[in-house]
Amino acid sequence: MREAVGKLREDVVAFATAHPAVAADEVAADCVAELHEAIQALTAVQLRLVRQLDRNGFAKATSSRGTAAWLRDRLRVDWHVARTMVEQATLLDQRPALDDALSAGEVSGAQVRVIGEALRFLPEEVGPETVSAAELALIEHAGRFEPARLRKLGDRILEHVAPGEATRLEGESLRRAEQRAWWRRGLTLCAPVSGSVRITGCLTVEDAAIVQAALEPLCAPASQRDRAGDSEDDSSSPRRRRADALVEVCRLALRSGTLPDHGGLPPQLSVTIDYEALLSGVGAASVDSGARLNAETARRMACDARILPVVLGGAGEPLDLGRARRLFTPAQRQALNVRDGGCAFPDCDRPPRWCESHHMLPWDQGGPTDVSQGVLLCRPHHRLVHGGGWAARKGPDGLPEFVPPPFVDPLRQPQRNVLRRPEVRLRT
Repeated sequence: MREAVGKLREDVVAFATAHPAVAADEVAADCVAELHEAIQALTAVQLRLVRQLDRNGFAKATSSRGTAAWLRDRLRVDWHVARTMVEQATLLDQRPALDDALSAGEVSGAQVRVIGEALRFLPEEVGPETVSAAELALIEHAGRFEPARLRKLGDRILEHVAPGEATRLEGESLRRAEQRAWWRRGLTLCAPVSGSVRITGCLTVEDAAIVQAALEPLCAPASQRDRAGDSEDDSSSPRRRRADALVEVCRLALRSGTLPDHGGLPPQLSVTIDYEALLSGVGAASVDSGARLNAETARRMACDARILPVVLGGAGEPLDLGRARRLFTPAQRQALNVRDGGCAFPDCDRPPRWCESHHMLPWDQGGPTDVSQGVLLCRPHHRLVHGGGWAARKGPDGLPEFVPPPFVDPLRQPQRNVLRRPEVRLRT
């Protein structure tokens, strides 16, 4: 198979080189359609192989957190792309007709997701024959409708293939619709692009009503809020006012002091900035997610913040409480957050709030509760260090490094998270 894939890749490169993207419109249109079908067929083959790797637990054998994590690292794709591949591979393994349709180019990957979701939320009382009929009907409709309209058909597919059952199970269908909305719910904050962070999400009707009730008092035009001296532009668009209201709700929640602790600390926003940059307003700062801010913005935020100076040496190990305490203090945890920037395990990008404090020299073996012997690890990588063959230790420069087990690297060369510190290079 590897030879066949290699030959196919060579053929594609040769074709692209010999046929530049200049052709008559009719020819170009036909090529676009044929290439789309070929891509779907290749996608079906790829997903079968992904399912094989997932079923056999290949990713965990390579110390990855799972198949999606392995795909992200190996293919260099975003998280949602990797997770979608695993979900689609599982679905196609269970639905051979849908797998065949994808291989034949009759459906696209996006349509596969829509059809799988529609089948998943059919009432439990529906028999396998009806489910198969719904699957075939949606595959047929996929030849006419894009994913958005196909989803609307999927919501009512039972009325098309089994109207009698749809009437009888109307109440159950509504319950399943609510369950589907609950399953779809989510909120995503994308990576910053040109200073903006796109927020996308999906809520149930009930949850959306609660959020809207909280936002409405804050996103009404200033003239309706009866604020004396408010100079806000009343002409600002509703979407801008909603964005401002969402930030204000979160700000009020942080100030309330009623939110639970997170990652060993009260909920807070941490901004790291060079002292000279803070004084001058020239330079850059970073928040705990790794996103960058200009220094003037950090100065503005500091006007309404509790400033905790963290002085780091070359290796970043300021505090030492000996063995009087086993758990790291909030100040020590803050120092680890600044030094490690998140999980320090090689190539992990999880932020500090998802991490636990780990003693590189175990406390029960005489290790002190010092920042010099502490390191931030997310839970999956913490488990690897505590039973997966990996060892965490302090490097010659005082920064944490990780020694892999022999089955990962027979030479057991120490590794570091270059995503956190790209300037750091391991010694040779």
